[in-house]
Amino acid sequence: MRPINQVAKKTFDELSEGLVKVGDHRKIENEGYMPLSIEVINTYGQDEGVEISFCHYSKQEEDLMRDPEMIFIKHKNGNYYPYYFRNDYLGIEEFTVEFAPDGSGIESYFPQKQRQQAIFAGQWAATLREQGFVVALQTERRESLRRAEATQNAESEHIVIEPDEAFLRTVDSSPAARAFAKAEGMI
Repeated sequence: MRPINQVAKKTFDELSEGLVKVGDHRKIENEGYMPLSIEVINTYGQDEGVEISFCHYSKQEEDLMRDPEMIFIKHKNGNYYPYYFRNDYLGIEEFTVEFAPDGSGIESYFPQKQRQQAIFAGQWAATLREQGFVVALQTERRESLRRAEATQNAESEHIVIEPDEAFLRTVDSSPAARAFAKAEGMI
């Protein structure tokens, strides 16, 4: 089977970093574009990798629509092998592999269609990068770290945040505690 190109691999690696076991997932919001959902949906073969879905979802008359969804085998060698493509708006759904019934791997595949999916995946990866999804994820991670550090600082400054009560109670009115609370919009 044909893997995606190395430039696309780098993009998909960045977008799926840390997603390693079945059920791991993330949704990347990027203003002006449909959110990108990424999920590890299955294991592959005898501990040879995972199957991972990348999908833009939107709604049409309350129905979730994929535009598109691609599923890859992310092999333990680090390569991504596309095997599924779906675009609900175009009415396209293509499987390019047949898995062995015992779950041991691939029984057969359709080389021409699988190659086309690998080429499309390269184009889509370039589009995702150009649209800013990698930057949006990095920004989200930095913001999450900043919030975690702020919470840790708040705890060390004896600030107690009681979300159920929707108010802030400070036990320590030091300048650092007040600055934190003010920066977070709590006072």
